[in-house]
Amino acid sequence: MAMRHSRQKWNEAAQVTASEQLLLNLVRLRYRDPPSFMELSGLSTQFAFEEGVFAKQFLSPLDEETIILLVRSGWSIDRVLRMTVQKLAELENARRASGPTPDEISEREYAQFQQLVHGLRSLQKQGKIAIGYDVLDESLSGEIKTDNLSAAAFIAAAREGWRLQPKHERVRVALAKIDGEQNAAKDYLSPDLLEGVLLSIEKRGQRRPIRVRWSTEKEPKKPFVLVDGDYNYIIFKALSQALSEDDEALVECIVEYTDQYVLTKRKQKLLMSWDYKKLTDKERKLLKSAFRLEKLEKVKHITLDLEPRSLLGIMYYLANGIHVPPEHEAGHLVTVTVDESGAPFDWALLTGDLLSVHACKTRPESASVAVNYRGYWFYIDDRDLESKSTFSLLRQLFELQAGGGAQIGKPVLTLPVGI
Repeated sequence: MAMRHSRQKWNEAAQVTASEQLLLNLVRLRYRDPPSFMELSGLSTQFAFEEGVFAKQFLSPLDEETIILLVRSGWSIDRVLRMTVQKLAELENARRASGPTPDEISEREYAQFQQLVHGLRSLQKQGKIAIGYDVLDESLSGEIKTDNLSAAAFIAAAREGWRLQPKHERVRVALAKIDGEQNAAKDYLSPDLLEGVLLSIEKRGQRRPIRVRWSTEKEPKKPFVLVDGDYNYIIFKALSQALSEDDEALVECIVEYTDQYVLTKRKQKLLMSWDYKKLTDKERKLLKSAFRLEKLEKVKHITLDLEPRSLLGIMYYLANGIHVPPEHEAGHLVTVTVDESGAPFDWALLTGDLLSVHACKTRPESASVAVNYRGYWFYIDDRDLESKSTFSLLRQLFELQAGGGAQIGKPVLTLPVGI
């Protein structure tokens, strides 16, 4: 019973102090004071605390796999993207708010992004879009000649979660019922790109083998292997056999070079798909404009191109949701941001439904978490469910990104070539 009682008390104390520490550091950032974290590292006959040094974890951008993990675990797409991303496609999300509060901000720095993510959330709730992920290979090296590779190199790469695989190039083409007698060169969507691939093959004197993989709904069971001959003719004849009767079908080809390898690692990318017929004209216009798509009805899914914030950047961004006492603003203890007209900027336009932290002179009675700083109690209202959700998500991100403390360096993979 004594152990049960002590363990529960310790668990409650750890949870409360972790939340208070996180909120305290948000407040510090709003005042441009340096944050400081102390992590609980162990429990024996007494409590032991260790000063954590998280510089790398705090300043490094989030991995896209972390963002995907949050979305797949049930967090709403708009909350995750607004917090963790400073750019989506070509749309900016208050990039300068990833650092100390800026002196000024303009609508063009956030308005289109906000409109898009709110729209995506609405579409997600209606079941008109689906959010998933794709797995791609990210290159870690330059070209490696096959002659310079050994079985040991492949094994060493696999141990690190990396892969040595043939160098490849992606080509997207649109075919129009090509037959064997037709000149295929006029029928693909990106002639310069494909022609460049073919010319590079010829210049290197490479003849065979070259493997071509393609992505269609009616993909053949085996890849098509090219041999000597007309590359244009062979590529397009093979692809045309895999297509439906749609005369504007879009196909993604992957051309592989078996005499050259690269070191890669698997990387997840956020993927979004939709049912075009279910979308309203306004929703179609939103997606076409945001992702610069000419024919939305011909595209089944897209990869979301993200530029993530760092953990510190997320904290700086959310710190703008702190309602600072008027006398502290008047005393120039914090930055007062202005808009294009020179009027004080209302940060609630960006953070109002994400996180609101209030301030009062006496300890609040209805606080989910509260800390005392510079003579005021800063707190999140226990009835503010949106702010509590965002703060809980921030806690999860902190534990994912920085909770593990310093990481042990991975061994270096040595290859017998300069990479």
